[in-house]
Amino acid sequence: MVTVQDVCRAIEEVFPLPLQESYDNSGLQVGIPSDRVTGVLLTLDVTEQVVEEAIKKGYNFILAHHPLLFRGLKRITGATYEERAVVLALRNGIAIYAAHTNLDNHPDGLNHYWAKELGLVNLRPVLPMEGQYCKVQVYVPQSHAQKVREAMAESGWGKQGLYDVCSFTHTGEGRFRALDGANPFCGSPGEIHTEPEEAISTVVPRIFLHEGVKRIKAVHPYEEVAMDILPLETSFSSYGAGIVGDFPEEMPLEEVWNLLKSSNENIKQIAHSHPIKTKIRKVALCGGSGAFLLKHAIRANADIFITGEAKYNDYLDAKESIVLATIGHYESEMIALKCFKEVISQKFSNFALCFSERNQNPIHYIH
Repeated sequence: MVTVQDVCRAIEEVFPLPLQESYDNSGLQVGIPSDRVTGVLLTLDVTEQVVEEAIKKGYNFILAHHPLLFRGLKRITGATYEERAVVLALRNGIAIYAAHTNLDNHPDGLNHYWAKELGLVNLRPVLPMEGQYCKVQVYVPQSHAQKVREAMAESGWGKQGLYDVCSFTHTGEGRFRALDGANPFCGSPGEIHTEPEEAISTVVPRIFLHEGVKRIKAVHPYEEVAMDILPLETSFSSYGAGIVGDFPEEMPLEEVWNLLKSSNENIKQIAHSHPIKTKIRKVALCGGSGAFLLKHAIRANADIFITGEAKYNDYLDAKESIVLATIGHYESEMIALKCFKEVISQKFSNFALCFSERNQNPIHYIH
């Protein structure tokens, strides 16, 4: 039996919640973790119509990109579409989950998926996440040092660029006295004991810290594990907002427009700033409201920055440095559903799963 908690865990193993921005509200928003899941409906937004669709299909788990509960609710009276959707979901046992900026900031998330569909290479974040690393040092008896190293590696610790299982070891002598009631691995209560130990140091992404500490405590022989955890200012080079990459060869700007439209059937129109460059090689992308990355895309020497939406003045700011193009918020983020489908399909191969047919763009165009 697959439960709501099982599906949540599968999503968070790939797109950990600590990757979300501080203003965000990703995760399980409505639902009972122990409930059995009958099927997953994938959508960009959660509306009453989408919840009704889930009920009709017999699917009791809605996986969305945009959080339904983003601003928070002080009352539930049915006055807004958010309130009505929550009431309908609760009455019918529908779980609602959102993976928002944790999906955006992941190197295998929305922007990365989009960049791969466009054929970009040499991918990296436009704005890497800062302060997302820790230095961890674990003190362990020499007899169990290798088990601790293995636990670190299994938790994603010690990976730097194209290298993994990275650590540094000091050997020394641990000293302690077990008090009454303790059950020491070595030594006796009431006596000062010294033990040959190793101090193993490594660098850890914060998103892997909690799971790694649990694994280390499970294999460490001491009742009280001595561990130092220090924050680092190092940027998180693989994780962050937006993606910048290169076409294998320069592409005429007109061909870039054609590629965008042919790779995304949802695109109805493309708005852009003055075409200061007619040949495009380096491309920056950000789904949704990505105009905050414009100056960073310029610093990355991108020829074009493509996002969902921007303000009037953003086009003015761009015109002397870069081509700014917008394709629509909804249009730029529908690719999130493909990311979701891959994750769920790989974890639960025989699971009922489908894209919502009632998920619609709230913006309408006149042609």
